Amino acid sequence: MNTLAIAASVAALTLPLKDLYETGKHKFQEQLAKWNNAKNIKSLVLKVTAYEQVMTIWQREKKVKLSNFYYPSKVTFSTGVTKAITSLRDLPQKGALVIQGTVGQGKSIFLRYLCIQELSKSTGRIPIFFELRKLDQGLDIEKALLNTLESLGFEVTDALFDHYAASGKLVILLDGFDEIEESLVKNAITSLESWAVRYPQMQFIITSRPGGEIQKSSYFSIIQLAPLNADEHKAFLTKIGVKGPTLNHLLVAIEASPIEIRGLLTTPLLLTLLVLVYQSEGVIPNELPEFFNLLFTTVFVRHDRTKPAFTRKHKSGLNDKKLEQFFEAFCFAVMKQKFTVNLKKEQFQLAFDDAIKFSGKTCVIDGFVHDIIKVACLLQEDGLYTSFVHKSLLDYYPAAFIKSCTDEQSIKIYNVIAPLWRQWQHVLGFLSYIDKYRFTKYFAIPTIETFLDSYGVVNGQVTLENANTFIEKTFTTETHFSYVQEAETKEFVQKTFGQFFPQEMYFLKDIHWWVLEIHLLHKLPMLECAFTKTVEDGEERFIVFWKDLLLKPNMLNKLEQKAMNLLNELNSFLNEYKIFIKDEADKADLLSQFDSLISANTVSKGNMSLI
Repeated sequence: MNTLAIAASVAALTLPLKDLYETGKHKFQEQLAKWNNAKNIKSLVLKVTAYEQVMTIWQREKKVKLSNFYYPSKVTFSTGVTKAITSLRDLPQKGALVIQGTVGQGKSIFLRYLCIQELSKSTGRIPIFFELRKLDQGLDIEKALLNTLESLGFEVTDALFDHYAASGKLVILLDGFDEIEESLVKNAITSLESWAVRYPQMQFIITSRPGGEIQKSSYFSIIQLAPLNADEHKAFLTKIGVKGPTLNHLLVAIEASPIEIRGLLTTPLLLTLLVLVYQSEGVIPNELPEFFNLLFTTVFVRHDRTKPAFTRKHKSGLNDKKLEQFFEAFCFAVMKQKFTVNLKKEQFQLAFDDAIKFSGKTCVIDGFVHDIIKVACLLQEDGLYTSFVHKSLLDYYPAAFIKSCTDEQSIKIYNVIAPLWRQWQHVLGFLSYIDKYRFTKYFAIPTIETFLDSYGVVNGQVTLENANTFIEKTFTTETHFSYVQEAETKEFVQKTFGQFFPQEMYFLKDIHWWVLEIHLLHKLPMLECAFTKTVEDGEERFIVFWKDLLLKPNMLNKLEQKAMNLLNELNSFLNEYKIFIKDEADKADLLSQFDSLISANTVSKGNMSLI
């Protein structure tokens, strides 16, 4: 921060600090007198502005000023209105707020930006910033806030804190509520709610990922960080330093890229990673698998290409290729364990241990964490979690691992995946592209054949009888579920839904989707003729008989036609897959004949040399 900016910030903080002194001097004159000194106020400014220095994916060797690259975030309010936020003045000045955003959306950077902006565009308050991930069993949120005030130069006692909090001169910025250790969450919420009641003038602004416990509190309003849209790409790229012909070429390339690629570009992190790939390769890949394939190499070698004969050593002890293979095995292990994109410490360890077994490579976990998180930025440390920067990483890299397996291994994997295809469907989508032959032979053909056989389809001929068999088997299935009343919201929510999910019958969605929209128990009596109610383990449980609910005479003809269409479509896919396998077999025969010719020619030449 330059001299003029420091002077402006000192001036901005002088007023609220003077107010604190004037309103409290009759009780705390000695403790508050320091804020009549410009030198002490300057010291406070310098401590707060330290939050502006951050590490970035662009420059990891040293910290850079946030203002040099920050692109204004937008938020969506509960009213549905979305607008750019340039300071705390753009947010409600009263009440506690939760700023909600996904991994890579820039929650922490946004909160730091608001903190710094408060120094130059003051709303008459003093910003207090704290990272909630620093809480532990010996440091609760109350003590953490008092320690933070002390570190900024404020003297703190219970009575003084009461004075600060009641004054309305503080705005508390708490980063990463979802990063708090689970055992500390309840007490943290209790403290925050207590303060919200006791000190309505002291505003709290908290960041959290979706699904955090703090969002359930009635004392906090939720605003959502808005995703980047295509209209913002130029301004964002310019801000992070992409200029001139490179910027123009990149924008044209993004516009011409497939929808799957453009669909990734909704967070600052993913757009930045795409830029890195483009700068390395000169083009944006035409296919999503190609993008991920190039991404891994790019994030490791982009700093090294200008250094002749230089090869960066990874802390994992693996070279680029082996580290990529280990990462693929790690992602496969995450899928196998049915983990999500957000891994707890013990889940990360389990997946890492599996990756050691699957890959056959020796690697130390601390080195792997450094290389994948600190260098590649494909995963991020997010408090208690380590998170993939985008869910599609967990779709592509398990597929890449399966592709690298032997035929014998892949047959076993495809056989295991087949009954679990819903869990693996996005991975299978990549496999259909990068491992097409084995995907077709070992998964697609057997799966479709088994499905059609179960409904009596013979020799590819779909009949009305097949369609009715499909309908009969589908609608005689019983679906078990229960509604349980949540203690906090008092609403009845669906707790369990048995082995059969009606949305799997996608071609019937327009008929029965309204059943899935039931969220409150009081709506069930309208459908009581279709449900059987029992009480198990103190819970009311329901069984829906889809045949009784949906198979009315006027619907049957429509259902029969849709069922036939579905079976015919699957049969058509089966025929295409079989033709593909036959063509590949024919190619293999031709190559085999070519190999025979080469061998014969080699023998012939060898005989001639003996003459």
